[in-house]
Amino acid sequence: MVRPLQGSENPFGDRNCFLNQNALAGHVEEQAMSDHAFKAQHLTHAILGYSANPSVDPNASALVGSLDKARENGFATIDTLRASRTQKKELKRKRKSKGDLDVVDGEDAYVGPWAAWDREHQAGFLDSVEELPEGQAQEEEEEGPEPSVPHKKAKPKRGAGNSALADLDLDVEDPPESLPSVSSRTTGHAASNLKDALRTAQLQLDAEKTCNRELEGKNAVLEANKPKRSKKKNIPEELATYEVEIKTLAKKYGVMVEMYFLTTEAISQPMPLPLPAFNTADRYASSLAEGECLVAELNSILPDHIKRVRPSNHFQDVFASAMQTGRSDIIHKLRNNADNIFGLPKSHFVTTCECLKVPAVIEMLGMKDTSKPTYTIWFPFLFKDMRVNMRKPFSNWKPLSQVR
Repeated sequence: MVRPLQGSENPFGDRNCFLNQNALAGHVEEQAMSDHAFKAQHLTHAILGYSANPSVDPNASALVGSLDKARENGFATIDTLRASRTQKKELKRKRKSKGDLDVVDGEDAYVGPWAAWDREHQAGFLDSVEELPEGQAQEEEEEGPEPSVPHKKAKPKRGAGNSALADLDLDVEDPPESLPSVSSRTTGHAASNLKDALRTAQLQLDAEKTCNRELEGKNAVLEANKPKRSKKKNIPEELATYEVEIKTLAKKYGVMVEMYFLTTEAISQPMPLPLPAFNTADRYASSLAEGECLVAELNSILPDHIKRVRPSNHFQDVFASAMQTGRSDIIHKLRNNADNIFGLPKSHFVTTCECLKVPAVIEMLGMKDTSKPTYTIWFPFLFKDMRVNMRKPFSNWKPLSQVR
């Protein structure tokens, strides 16, 4: 019907002269449509009930099918039609609440991850069983042995060709072909009750596991802060529980932060607002600023559960005692290592030694009159070449570097 696009052709002629020419009908319309566009129009017409009219006739309608449905969907095809966010929320299924952990059965019972969906039809186990009218009892078949009909084989007749040994096994009974059986039936009520019991037990087990995890976390905190031996009586349980943690924080505070413990008035004061900057020189501008900075500095190393017991007298006693213990431990470590630091015999640094009779110790302390000993804050051994120079404190860094 149409001349094929193959064979020799005139390179100077019109290449499109025979594309649309039909020998019988004259000319045909040429339409170009991709496979995706064709499927979109086909599915739109099959699902939504309308599609675009492929005709090029200017008098023909632009649509084929239902015009009302096309207006309702905004003349969109199936591949461009999208549901709104409100429609998606309405279509999306939602689960019911998991319930209360303490309630096992009844309304608001704990169901956990087995919560049902909203607007979900709950089909029961016996929904398909029809209920009988009142007064009409359901006939139950009586259980009993099934009747069996024995089938005996005829004895073979002895003939001339039969052996005499053939009759020796006639007294042996043949096994019956069918044994009587009793069919055991379980009603639907028993199976339903068993299913509900297993489900309730599973929910109780999940609830107990959740409670056990919470209790294990609390017990771990209490066990870590449990005091080894209580020396005082009439102490609140909350204060005695955190006594070990308070002592640890007090040693850290006394060795690394402050030399002296705060007074009772400073400890009982509430946290100043706004928080002062205790790591600057402004903290010593006045006695009030120094007190507020001490409280803020102490409060910065305490966790939240210790901050609540800070104003108590028991906290002050435990904290002050632990600070002194921590400093004593550091002093004992320095005294045990003093012979290596200063290069002197270890016997010079015991408590029973008369240090004022040792010339090397007298020189390090900078004492001139041993009959009336007076001690200064800055000892000569803290300076280079044993010469006191307040412009360069701790210039003798070698002994300090050996402290460990």
